[in-house]
Amino acid sequence: MRKYQFPGGSDIFSAITEEDQQKFFSLQGRRRCENEFRAYDTTTLSSYSETLKQVQYGFNKEHDRLPQLNLTLVFGEESNLPFYYRKVAGNIPDSKTVSRLLEDLNILGYSKVKLAMDRGFFSEDDINDLYKNHVKFLISVKMLLSFIHKGIDPIYDTLQDFENYNDKYGLYCKTVRTVWHYSQERPYKGETLKEERRLYIHYYYNIERAAEDKMIFDRKLNALKKELGTDSRVPEHEKLYLKYFTCKTTPKRGTKVTVNKEEINKATRYFGFFSLITNETMDVVTALELYRNKDVVEKAFGYLKERLNMRRNLVSSEKVLMGNYLFSL
Repeated sequence: MRKYQFPGGSDIFSAITEEDQQKFFSLQGRRRCENEFRAYDTTTLSSYSETLKQVQYGFNKEHDRLPQLNLTLVFGEESNLPFYYRKVAGNIPDSKTVSRLLEDLNILGYSKVKLAMDRGFFSEDDINDLYKNHVKFLISVKMLLSFIHKGIDPIYDTLQDFENYNDKYGLYCKTVRTVWHYSQERPYKGETLKEERRLYIHYYYNIERAAEDKMIFDRKLNALKKELGTDSRVPEHEKLYLKYFTCKTTPKRGTKVTVNKEEINKATRYFGFFSLITNETMDVVTALELYRNKDVVEKAFGYLKERLNMRRNLVSSEKVLMGNYLFSL
């Protein structure tokens, strides 16, 4: 009898073709819960390789100084199953990966997709793409955005009423229904389609976080004021000096520092707040729970990096690399 020799690990990984990967994605997708949200996220994987084309210097989430590639992953929040991953160049920001994700999901035939994502994936173009592809989404967004301000300002003074307090999470929360100003370029018609699409903004306020942020901010202001008062200015702080203080110097009285209260009020107005946007009808607590459940993908990244020791990539073959991830999932 001929003895069978089991191939080495790298041989197995390199034998996995693009077609095999697509088949895996398709089969995994059939196992998902039909109406579940899918957590989408990316992670950075540092690499010593000089041959992998996508290994580039970029924003490293773990502050590693090596070049990197980025790994994208979609995980079902209820099924707890991964059903999509792709490696992208290390210098591509998160927001630039969404359009490729939507293209791949269409190719794979996934319908009624719902995505939960963090604030790094928000951009105007991405939201338009999500609407265009009829994808339901739940995304964390920065409070600094103008349309987020516009939504919260009418309810700002009443958000902390006791009726809006959720005892389970220790948060004040409220939903505002608004519209997204959708636009789509249609070159074949020589026009830009503009419409209003339904959008919900869920606002949350953490009074403890607000107090903590205020204390940190006040310490920073005190340090800046001390630098101005003792004439020990730091060049990197010049913009902050101009923003938050007014300095007047006279021969007799020396330097007098006055606080710019208007700018300080602007800076502190949204301390303790965070927000989620969605085009799916749901209550404010459900939205919070769905968003927090996206940590399934973060746990998967942790498993890859810690348990399987993939924090720093040592392979130099594209095929071995992709096969390695497929077996890990």
